[in-house]
Amino acid sequence: MKKTLMFFGSGLLILVLLVSVAAAQQAESMPDSTEKEEVEAEISGLQVEMIACGTDIEERELLGEATSFSKDIGQIYCWTQITGGEEPTTVDHIWHFAGVEKARVVLNVKYPRVRTWSSKTILPEWVGDWHVEAVDASGKVLATIDFTVE
Repeated sequence: MKKTLMFFGSGLLILVLLVSVAAAQQAESMPDSTEKEEVEAEISGLQVEMIACGTDIEERELLGEATSFSKDIGQIYCWTQITGGEEPTTVDHIWHFAGVEKARVVLNVKYPRVRTWSSKTILPEWVGDWHVEAVDASGKVLATIDFTVE
């Protein structure tokens, strides 16, 4: 009886070890979330050819391009030219002031070359350094533009 229990116990131990080894090998072969995001970004193929901020948009072009704006500007536009879109996707413009996200605008990218923009109403008390990030659907930052409100 003791031999049967020892044999059974040894067999169970070997089974547990085999399952553990198989699980560890499977975990090693699976990409982590960072690798997955990098692969998705490479697949998207998106590139920002130009990003700029200004005072208005006319006929899909930016007007009043600048990196410094008066505190009474009212509204600032972020204009972006994106290339490389093979399939419809999105790019977000994320507006930051004083380290805080103030707005996130989802922009559709339906063609291989797109000129698109977002705008943000600027309150007079929001004086200081700002930046806008253009971020693809996987979360990769494609471009950043800095500007100041004085």
